[in-house]
Amino acid sequence: INPAGGYSTDQKPELIMSRGVWLGDVSLSRLAFRQTNGRSTFHLGVKYSGLYDFEFRGDVPQNEAFSSFSTYGFSLDGGLSFKREKQNYGFSLNYIFMGIYTETSSGLGINIGYTRDFKNKLKFGLSLQNLGVMTKLETSSPDLPVRLLGGLSKVISFNEYQNTLFGSMEWNKLSQSGKFYFGNHFRWNRLEIMGGFATSKKVIESSAGLGLILGIYKIKYALQFGSQYLGTSQIFTIQIRLP
Repeated sequence: INPAGGYSTDQKPELIMSRGVWLGDVSLSRLAFRQTNGRSTFHLGVKYSGLYDFEFRGDVPQNEAFSSFSTYGFSLDGGLSFKREKQNYGFSLNYIFMGIYTETSSGLGINIGYTRDFKNKLKFGLSLQNLGVMTKLETSSPDLPVRLLGGLSKVISFNEYQNTLFGSMEWNKLSQSGKFYFGNHFRWNRLEIMGGFATSKKVIESSAGLGLILGIYKIKYALQFGSQYLGTSQIFTIQIRLP
């Protein structure tokens, strides 16, 4: 997510809770808080991901594993986004902690972002993410996946209907090819319908989601499918506008 895109015109504070499953049955959890004060929005969040039931076995086939273990990752992030006329700026700082078996690593990451509004509800965005370092595991330090993303979005409104089209491109330090994203966000009254498509070298992904606004609550559910057959990603999110 572009850090500059976190700016909200709603002055009410917001609590965000998410729970889901990523590719390969990785469990995901997120808890975040967002508050807008004038032309700036502050956010603070915690993310956790984990994969369980790994087994430690020897070279010789055996019925029972020597032991079992898990791998996990934890992230604490805080950031600020602010608006200056037709331009938005944002940055965030992440503390990252991860572990696998008996080894652990920690580090810091920085994300920066920029967006600009043009005529006819056209918006351009650019962000640079995961700039940072990690401490060593047993023999080497994990590499943070530095990402450079740029994209455009266009809002089309008709009476009570609002439709947002968007497309973006990503360069990732750990990937041999770029990645392209295309999507659509449709909103009518209290209903939201989302759809997306992403492609990179030999990998195709598609996603779909539904959202419902019920007073101070916004409920979203989304699915993602991939051509690598690593499972179906699912995420359930509740956003609550606080007094």
